[in-house]
Amino acid sequence: MSNLCRMVVMALFLGFAIPVSAQGERIKVTLLGTGCPPPVMNRFGPSTLVEAGQQKFLFDAGRGAMQRLTQLSVRWQDVQGVFLPTCTPTIQSAFRICGSQGG
Repeated sequence: MSNLCRMVVMALFLGFAIPVSAQGERIKVTLLGTGCPPPVMNRFGPSTLVEAGQQKFLFDAGRGAMQRLTQLSVRWQDVQGVFLPTCTPTIQSAFRICGSQGG
């Protein structure tokens, strides 16, 4: 999914899904990783944190998303939703790992 397409999807989501109580508050977008599926050691996989008021949403959950959330002092329990726009190799491998551990 191209970056432009990803931003359009996020904008549409934010316009329709965020409750009126959060509208008018600050919206912050943080790129947690900008890498691509082939491993690049100095870049984490694609992942974007969107904060609207007190709500937090994660778009994609690429390799390193948890480390980046930790660096920002954002607990994974405080993320209200995770959106996986495509079934990338990164997502597929994460589900294989979870499945092999009985999760």
